[in-house]
This record gives sequence, structure tokens and C-alpha cells, in this order.
Amino acid sequence: MSDIIKLLPDSVANQIAAGEVIQRPASVIKELVENSVDAGSTSIIVHVKDAGRTLIQVIDNGNGMSPTDARMAFERHATSKISNAEDIFTIKTKGFRGEALASIAAVAQVELRTNTANEELGTSIIINGSVVEKQEAVQQIQGSNFIVKNLFYNIPVRREFLKSDNYELSLIVEDFQRVALAHPEVAFSLYHNGKEMFNLPKSIQKQRILHLFGKQFDKTLIPVSIKTNLVEINGFVSLPETAKTKNSEQYFIVNNRFIKHRSFYGAVMRAYNNILPERKQPQYFLFFDLNPGEIDINIHPTKTEVKFKQEAQISSMLEAAVKESLGKFNVKASIDFDDDLSYHDMFKPTSGPVSMPSIEIDPNFNPFTTRTSASLSSSNRQSISKLNNTKDNLSNWEDLYRGFEEEGKSEQKVFQSSLNIEPDNKQQETGSFMQFRQKYIITAVKSGIMMIDQKRAHERILYDRYMQSLKNERLIVQNMLHPHIFEVNASDYDLLKEALPEFRIMGFEMEDFGKNSFAVTGIPVDMKTSDIDTRLNELLMSYRENRLNSKLEIKESLARSLAKFNAITYGTKLDTQEIQELISDLFSCQSPNLAPDGKKIVYIMENDEIASKF
Repeated sequence: MSDIIKLLPDSVANQIAAGEVIQRPASVIKELVENSVDAGSTSIIVHVKDAGRTLIQVIDNGNGMSPTDARMAFERHATSKISNAEDIFTIKTKGFRGEALASIAAVAQVELRTNTANEELGTSIIINGSVVEKQEAVQQIQGSNFIVKNLFYNIPVRREFLKSDNYELSLIVEDFQRVALAHPEVAFSLYHNGKEMFNLPKSIQKQRILHLFGKQFDKTLIPVSIKTNLVEINGFVSLPETAKTKNSEQYFIVNNRFIKHRSFYGAVMRAYNNILPERKQPQYFLFFDLNPGEIDINIHPTKTEVKFKQEAQISSMLEAAVKESLGKFNVKASIDFDDDLSYHDMFKPTSGPVSMPSIEIDPNFNPFTTRTSASLSSSNRQSISKLNNTKDNLSNWEDLYRGFEEEGKSEQKVFQSSLNIEPDNKQQETGSFMQFRQKYIITAVKSGIMMIDQKRAHERILYDRYMQSLKNERLIVQNMLHPHIFEVNASDYDLLKEALPEFRIMGFEMEDFGKNSFAVTGIPVDMKTSDIDTRLNELLMSYRENRLNSKLEIKESLARSLAKFNAITYGTKLDTQEIQELISDLFSCQSPNLAPDGKKIVYIMENDEIASKF
């Protein structure tokens, strides 16, 4: 039998190794920019063309390289960062494996121009698919200028797997932001197709955050600081009321390196326990400084996942530090009177005798007669169409059940049959339905008691309306008296320009206003003007996450988001007629039992189940 095991050619081995480090254009920029930081640069300029497919150029004013170092830098496992295995556990620089430049040169056409201090001539080296084609002396100022052209030109399959330019550019911006955030002492610039996206001067931590992510953070960030023998933690967390539905703007920087860490994330979330709105997450920018010997950063090629020797202790310190900062700024959980707590001291008089409180009782009060809805916000009154309140009847309640018997509504008939919904005639005559804890609507039906989640019900109603409107390519718009200027960061600016057609269909009339901003002149009819920035940011996030999907999926995602934003909230008081209208609209929907996110809206407690409790 002949031998079958052979050594791979260097060119093939390099391409395989490159796949671990260089996955897309963002990977190239990350590696080159981090090398520039490690070279002691105080200014780094990045130029990108066609989202990195055609050109990536990184220019720095760092230490530069000698002719020999410039050639050696492209060899695999060649590095100036370590000399033995023990050095790995004390490293504080970014790259140290000695694979980045070799990997880049294996899958692109690369030119390096570099020079050290006090040398008249620098070095130019040109490499094409790992093959050195030319090396010569050239005029070059101190620092390095890396030019990477035609990424993956020799691996067309890898190139075909790249996504749209907007998607690849968003990943480039993400990696650029991570490095720039970790090094406010360095000036950074980023240009795409000749257009400036970021121009970040040297600054301090908070200024760098504002330059990167927008001045809207200026009044929403709370400083965090703790120093122990094990770790020093500094940075900022956001106020609970500015929390978002997704984990954007969440950064852990350990020894000037961005990392991801589930335990640290859990510590921050525990610190916010009971003070965050439902399904919201805070923004945070937290910087850790500790002995490199306490960290193992060599577990993942991109070095974003790390291990800590004393992970539990650091997590506890982080949680305590965030809690302390929130406490200093008087951020507290709202009181839940369902909790088994005593509040008598809150109402105890400071002096004088204590008398038994008295209350007035109206013996003629009937909770099921029509009430005014003064307590209901105008926005929610618009969201739930009012019946004619001069007619004290329950025709819509009857229509609700009559709808289940109509031919052609098979899905509703199946739903009704599965829940055994029939009105209790005696209860129907008196209109016996009520709001429970301003969260659920309860009524008697033949099979037992029916409970409806009011918020999810309204989400379903609005979602169906929005989807119907989207079929007609337009929602109803309320024009604004004065334009509202909506500002975004540089990466979201291009994304929102791409998404403008979808946003206009969703009811937002807006135009490019320049300088990373848009002029909003119209908004959906159910929306408050005070919610514009919040709603647009959430919709933009939803669009970002779904932009690789079909147009239909994008519209469905935006409709879900808008329905969730504009639905009545828990705690909203509804009068009898508003409840009637809500339920009538709900059971006119195609899927009245499920909210747009798939959660249950209606629950029937059967008569047998009720009887078993007694």
C-alpha cells in the first residue's frame, strides 16, 4: 500500500490558517489596527473601499519596521511580542500569535511601506498570495502603511460568502469601534469610499464614548468605579429608562481589549434587577485593569473570549460597583405592593396622635356601568376606537360570539371550538366583564372564565392593521408642525438611508438631513412625538437584525416592533366600552389567541378546574 499522508504546500497551509483569523474584511481591519496600536501609534487612519472587498488601507505613525522586520513580519509564527510560552500569560499587547500578516498575505494582494525613526529611507514590500514579489527601499515617513487589495481574490468561494456591502461595513464599524473605545488616547479616523465616517481626536473615556455613539449618551450615563487588589473597574452604565430591547452598546474592555463574557453580563443584569423596563437591557462601557497573569486570552483566535482565574470574585465586585453607582444616583425599583413587605413606617406621622383612617362608601356604585375614560391617555384612546358612549348596549359583545358562527371564518371557528367559548347568557345581559389589575380582561363564558391579556390583545390588533396597511404600501401618517431632527451614529446613518423606503411605508416621513441626521416630518398616527427617537432607534435595530431576510420578513418584523411600541401598556385603565371594542377587534383577527411574538392572549379556566379548587 502506498503512503497517503503528505505535507501540504505552504500556500495551501497558509490559506487554511488564514481561515481561522481572516474571515471577512472586518477581520483584516481588526488585525491591522491592533498592530498599529501595539506599535505605539498616536494616530491611525483607515480607508476602506467597497466595504473592504476592493481596498483596505491602514496608516499609522507608530514605530515602523526595519527592512528585515518588514520581511519577517509576513512569516507564520513570527512575532515581536513573545519569546517563550510563559510570556503568553503576561502579555498586554493585542496580537502575539504571529499569524495575522501571514494570513492576510495568503488571501490578498498586499503592500507594506514602513520606516523607523531617524532613517532616511524606508522599505516597500509587495506580496501576492503569500509570494513575495518585490522588496525595495522607498521614501517613507516614520510608521507603517498597509495596503490590502482584492481580498479573497484567490479563494472565490470565500469571497462569494461575503454579504452585502452595508452588512460588511457594519461589521467593520463594529470592530473599529471596539478598538477605538479601548484606546481613547489614540486618534482614529475611518473613511469609506472616500467619505469620512469617524474622526476621533485623542480624548478621555466619556468623550470617546460620545464621539463614537452619539451625544445623546451625555446625560444618560452613570460613572462606575471600584479599585481592589485584584481588579480596577471604571466606566459608565446607562440609566434604566434609556434601556433598549437588544444588547447594543454593551462593552467590556479588559486590559484595553474588547471581550465577551457571560458571567460579567449576568453581574450587570443582576445589578439592574427590578429596575429595568420589561425586556429591556442597559447600555454599559466598562473597563477592567488587572494583572495579565489572572487572564487566559489564548482560547480563541479572535481573542474576544477569555478565562479568568478568579471569575466569581470579579463578577461579584462588578455587580457591587454597578449597584453602588445606581444607588448614588437614586435609581431604585418601583414598589410592588404584591411583595411581602411592610410600609407602615412610610405613613407613620412624625408627631400627634394616630387616628383610624376613614373612607366614604357609595352604596349605589355599580362597577359595570359605563365610566368616563379621563384617566386614559389620549394616545391610547386613539389606539382603541371608541363606541358611541350614548348607547348603553352590548351589541358588540354579541357580535363577538356571533362572529364565531359565520361561514368562511374557519380558523376562528376552530379556535372557538378548541376553547369551548360560548357566552353565559345571564352574564351577557348584565355585561359582566371587568379589568383585573389593569392587566387582564375577565368575563364569564359557558365553559368557565375567559381571561384576556390586554396588552398582547392590542398588539395582535395593531399588528394585523399594520400588515394590512403594508399590503397597500402605506400607513396613515400624522404630519408634524415642525420637523424633528433624528441623529444617528455613522454606521446607522448609511443603514437608515438604505431602510428609508421601508420606514416610509411604516408611516415615517423623513429625509436625509446630512451630518448623520434625518428630518422627520410625519409619524404613524398612533405615535406620540415624544417617542420618536426611541421608536426609530428600536425600529432601526429591528431592521439591522433582519436586513438579510426577504422584504416580507423585514416588513413583518417592523410591524411587530411598531405594534409592540404602540399597544396599550399594563396599568392602563379601560372603561366598559373600550373593553368591548378591544375584544371585538381581537376576535376579528385571524389569530386571536396568539400575540405577534407567539405568546398566548386568551386563557379559559374551565368550570371543572374552578370546581376543583373548592
